[in-house]
Amino acid sequence: MSLPRLAFGESSALRLKGEKQILEHMSALQRPARDFSYRSKAEDAETVMRCIEADDLAIMAKASVAYVVKTEGDPTCSLRISLSGEGEVRQGNRTLSWHGGGVALVSSYHEPQQLSSGTNSIYILQYRPSALQHVGRVMYGLEQLEERYFSPETPRLMSTWNGEVDYARLLVSAGAMAESCSADPAHLKKIGISDVISRLIVAQLMEGTPYAENAAQPPGRPRKQAALDLVCDHILSRVGRPMTATEMEELSGVSGRSLRYAFQSRFGCSPQEWQRNVHLDHARNRLRHDAGPIIIKALAHELGFSSAQSFAAFYKKRFGELPNETLASPKRNT
Repeated sequence: MSLPRLAFGESSALRLKGEKQILEHMSALQRPARDFSYRSKAEDAETVMRCIEADDLAIMAKASVAYVVKTEGDPTCSLRISLSGEGEVRQGNRTLSWHGGGVALVSSYHEPQQLSSGTNSIYILQYRPSALQHVGRVMYGLEQLEERYFSPETPRLMSTWNGEVDYARLLVSAGAMAESCSADPAHLKKIGISDVISRLIVAQLMEGTPYAENAAQPPGRPRKQAALDLVCDHILSRVGRPMTATEMEELSGVSGRSLRYAFQSRFGCSPQEWQRNVHLDHARNRLRHDAGPIIIKALAHELGFSSAQSFAAFYKKRFGELPNETLASPKRNT
């Protein structure tokens, strides 16, 4: 049977045949699966799966023929984005049905649940609520943020769209970036992929709350103008160790909205864009003045870019030429 495409990691995915094999694999991943059964003939039973661990996140792309899975209780929660197929989740007295495309299912594993599905492709983000609470407090400049936003008592369905923002597309793109760096866990941590994904999950889960509505209002002046200088100094002092957005907000003591406003007012760009430009300027200086050979891929990796390709694209956008063109310039070392 032909399965739908995965959200990411098609070429490196694990193919599992039969109920015993998938249960063993879920156990090895420490996922809270108690029982699993396919709804199809034994010869058609198949699941294709790619899982990446990043700090407190498990990033999983999965495609499968129709199945039923029962979970144990577990302290984690999940955001499941349906790319194709349809199914049902039962937990306690609540039953929810979902259909593929534009739908996300948020649920905790505090109580056992049963998930059933037809042939499907699903993107699963498994997280610890306490980690998202921390990110959410920093994002919205709050001292406290209720756990219920991240760990619902019963499963709930929500749209992956908010206005023009498609969280499914953004999260799938972030998963693909994690996949491209998955062979190097240290680099995965360096580029802050878990923070990027955590912030996207928080933004989606907080849609429609008073906190999100307040964040959408025109921003006021940051509490401390020195916050911007503090972040800039920190970025300049640790080139090659990019700060995540959450780290910037924690260091500055102001909300992300205020910090973005301050950077936009002074530099005409976001904090992350300013940081990237600092790294690009550093790279150009190295390419023009360092003696001896320079390996561009290694330089991109050293400065915290996700790949040599993304480094080259940003470099050309900023300087109008590719890194290897700067390296080959007759003006080098002058």
